[in-house]
Formats: sequence, structure tokens, C-alpha cells
Amino acid sequence: MYNVGGEHVEGFTCFFYFIICSAFYLITPNPEVLIFFFNLILSIISILLIQYTIHLISKKLAFSKKLRICLQIGFLAWLISNPLYFGWNVISLMDTGLYSFILISIFCYFIQLLFDSDISKEKKAILLSLLLITLILTRPEAIIWGIAFITLFAFIIHLQTRNFNKTIKLIIQPIIGYTVSFIIRTIFRLIYFKYPFPNTFYAKVSASFEQTISDGFNYFENFIKQYGVVLVIFLALSTTFILIEYIKNNTSITFLLGFIIILIT
Repeated sequence: MYNVGGEHVEGFTCFFYFIICSAFYLITPNPEVLIFFFNLILSIISILLIQYTIHLISKKLAFSKKLRICLQIGFLAWLISNPLYFGWNVISLMDTGLYSFILISIFCYFIQLLFDSDISKEKKAILLSLLLITLILTRPEAIIWGIAFITLFAFIIHLQTRNFNKTIKLIIQPIIGYTVSFIIRTIFRLIYFKYPFPNTFYAKVSASFEQTISDGFNYFENFIKQYGVVLVIFLALSTTFILIEYIKNNTSITFLLGFIIILIT
């Protein structure tokens, strides 16, 4: 995006979404319908991924079929009772649908990583690299997400292999994918827009570090007020199910520890 005859201004937050929407503009000068269905498809796939993940968790923790179905129906009921999810991710035509889809995909990836030991760990490292590249191209805060996900990946791999050298070897690919994609995107922004971050970043971040921290805490406080009850119930139920599983079947405590970390993340 740019001002005709003036400086280039990156008025969008999601670079990857901008590229996708630009592709739709090549098809039609009025791409709103295409963008709507694109976001709708992403939301449907995200829901299916969550349902599949519930199935994996239920199978691993030996939940009964009735309990698994109740959890899946409960998730769908929550979605229906909370239309803001579809309003924000689909109807708004914003990039949140893509961002949500990528984060959900990464969450499902880590559940699969924790549960399935048959898949080659080298392939898992490559897949994480691709997910991180996509995430870096999507939102600026992916800089922090990427570090968190690489750390979580290293933690789980080390729990599974108990081999420090192999863990280091496996995290090299995600680190390279994360670093190279971040550098390339930043260089492009510096060359074309003259700034390392989107214009929306500078519009939201105050010149005062203290004010920025204060705004962040206020945002977090409002989020907790709106969704705190749901989060507490979710974490309480998850922890209860995990403790019951550990007491009944003496499931590996390292597995449960990794599982709890993924849930919290």
C-alpha cells in the first residue's frame, strides 16, 4: 500500500493476507465474496482441526466414547453461543481468520508431536519450520510466538529422546526457517517502506515504554474479564482429566507435563 505520489505506507498488519487478497484482486476487482469464502473455509478447517485434536486427546487419555462426543458437542455449542468468532474471523473480511487458523494448526501440531512417536522427528522439524515461516509472514508478534514454539519443540523432543545433541540438531531447521524468513521480510520492509514494522504497529505502540506496558496490561485485564471464566473452567477440567488419567493408568509424568505446557500455551 502507498500514497500516490508520496511515501510508501504499510497500512496492513498481515503481509501474508495482503498477498492472498492481492491474488483475489487479479481475479476480480470486487474480491469481497472470494475473501469471505476463503475466511469461511479457514474457519471450518480450524473447527475440524480442533475436533480432531479432541479425538486424539480422548484416545490418548482413554476417555469413553460418550465423554469424547460430549466434549466435541460442547465445543460446537460454545462456538454457536459465541457468534463473535465467526463475525471477527469471517464476516469482517480481516486477517484474523488466517492468523487463527495458523495458530490452531500449530496447536494441533504440538498435540500430534506429543502423542505420535511413529512420525519421523526430522519430518516434524521440517513441518514446524514451514509453520513458523507462515506465522512470521502473517503477524509481527510472530517474533515472540516463534521463540516460544521453538522452545516448546525443544522441550518436548528432549523429553522424548533424552538426547541433548539430537535435540540441538533437530531445532536447527526451525531456527533457520524462523530467522531467515524474519530477516527477508524485515529487509523488504526497510527497502520498500523504510520501517521494520507495519504502520499499525507504530499506531498502537506509544513512544513511552511505561505507557505501552500499561496499555498491554489493560488489554490483558479486559481479556480476562471477558473470557476469564471460560479459561478457568477449561484449565480446571483439563487438569482434572489429566490427574485422573495419571492416577488410573500411571501415565508417564513427562508426557503429562508436556501436555499441560501445550494447553497453557
